Amino acid sequence: MSEFAKSDEAAQSLEAGIARIRDKFIEQLPERVSELDGLLDNLYENEDSKEPVTGIRNIAHKLHGQAGCFGFAELGQIAAKLEEQADLVIEAKGPLDTENVEAYLVLLLDQIEERLAAA
Repeated sequence: MSEFAKSDEAAQSLEAGIARIRDKFIEQLPERVSELDGLLDNLYENEDSKEPVTGIRNIAHKLHGQAGCFGFAELGQIAAKLEEQADLVIEAKGPLDTENVEAYLVLLLDQIEERLAAA
């Protein structure tokens, strides 16, 4: 087998592997939506707790990293903004102001739903 054929075979194998991982990412989005919905409910019920904000931040962080790798740049950018806003709330002293976290979370959930409808 020529070096070119080996290289082409390796590239095809890599592309197939990335496609499987991308498909798995898309398959897990409904679970992420469910987790984020639960955390949003928890945020409304426990306005003085940073725990739901931390959970939201952790999921946003993962989505930020993964979405861009799999061709969902806008989803990744929204997740990055959500992560950033959650960090501000987590680091803040005094009463929690989660308005921006809530706004970016709703935007992220809308973007995920849009991606799922298109898939």
